[in-house]
Amino acid sequence: FISLMEFRTPKIFLTTSRLPSSILIKFTKDLEKIFSNAFNLCRGKKFLSNLIEICISKGGTDIILLHEYRGIPDALVISHLPKGPSAYFTIKKVVFSPKKWKKRNNILSPHIFIDNLNSQIGKRLCGIFSSLFSFPDFKSKRIISFIGKDNQILFRHFLFQKKKLKKKAPLLYELGPSFDMFPFKICLGNIGEKNKKIEWNFTSFIKSNGKKSFL
Repeated sequence: FISLMEFRTPKIFLTTSRLPSSILIKFTKDLEKIFSNAFNLCRGKKFLSNLIEICISKGGTDIILLHEYRGIPDALVISHLPKGPSAYFTIKKVVFSPKKWKKRNNILSPHIFIDNLNSQIGKRLCGIFSSLFSFPDFKSKRIISFIGKDNQILFRHFLFQKKKLKKKAPLLYELGPSFDMFPFKICLGNIGEKNKKIEWNFTSFIKSNGKKSFL
């Protein structure tokens, strides 16, 4: 999976469930700012299979599908193209980006920090996250972090200030968006495919292993 990305610059498409609320649209735009090469894809009445075809025809390497419940973002799916895998997450504690954050600030690819994802599933997710980003640009002042904690992955987006700091100013400023992710399924194949083989899911893991920690 990771080796594929060595030859392809990530091109991310973001889309939503049908009839998205204004809040979900804002969340989608915030996520779009994280990546240096991301595009918003209007869902409309299209089926997932149609969205996949559009993304592939435009050279997309990944699609991120966002869901909501009663106007609150509650889930996302990261699907690698064209053949998967697809990782499913519930999300909570969503904090949006401040209005002053401009998309033009994301031209340089950010530095990626991943910690405490040491299990087999954790390493699998590391590969999925890493494939969404190009190699970090040395001049970039942005940091994206994925931190494992209590079977959740804390996603944060920071700006690293190197110059002209006030005495009590922090080195890292949180840009947002930020949210906590709980992985519950990984499938082989993209999200538009039917009868996808399940590589891992949380329920089966609990039943077969008798333990709750998996990251």
